Amino acid sequence: MPIRLRGEGVGINRAIAVLSLSVLMENLYLTMFGPEYRGLLPFIPGHMGFIPIFADLQKSVNGVTVIGVITFLNFFLNYTKPGLAVRALTQNRELAELCGISTSKLYPVVFAIS
Repeated sequence: MPIRLRGEGVGINRAIAVLSLSVLMENLYLTMFGPEYRGLLPFIPGHMGFIPIFADLQKSVNGVTVIGVITFLNFFLNYTKPGLAVRALTQNRELAELCGISTSKLYPVVFAIS
């Protein structure tokens, strides 16, 4: 039985399990790699500058990519049928099921988007 269909008593157990796993993973990471910071080389080397502003080319490409992804998600959630179904599901699951939206098929879509 999926966790989301179980009773309300599962919530605190799930929170404790997630917290303990995060502490375990963090300590495992520190043990394997050590506490020293190791920077990565930029994927796109170079600098870009306008008169008052100078920035790395990598940061500029990242900014443009983020704006593009946000614009795409905004269009998807507001103007497509699956996007409207996701919005209906987040507002009221029972009413979305009554309207014919298959919530069991939509949860993987929401998980993939997140």
